[in-house]
Formats: sequence, structure tokens, C-alpha cells
Amino acid sequence: DAVTLAQTARSSATDAASAAAAGDATKAMASAGAMGGTCKGCHSAYREGDAQTGYRLKAGTLTP
Repeated sequence: DAVTLAQTARSSATDAASAAAAGDATKAMASAGAMGGTCKGCHSAYREGDAQTGYRLKAGTLTP
């Protein structure tokens, strides 16, 4: 699941960069938003903690 989320985020980042290079701000912003949503979903599922205590992977998320 985490690998799929990372691949999805990477694809959105590539799309955003390509759109920005082509001068298509609307598409770049949409792709960047999609990337951010994917990142947020993954972080919510697999990460715990806060800025003061630090972040770590949630217990049990690395077991198959």
C-alpha cells in the first residue's frame, strides 16, 4: 500500500513539474494538490507523533 501511494505521489509530482515547465499553472496546481492529498493520506495511515516529539512509523505498519 505504501509503495503504491509513493508511486502515485511521484506521478503527480512529475505531472506538476511538466505542467509548470509548459506554463500551465492550472494543471500544475491541480497535480500538486493531488500529490499533497496522496502524501497526507499516507502520512495519516503510517505515521504518528508531532513536531515536538518527532515522527515515527506507527507500530505494526511494517509487518506484512
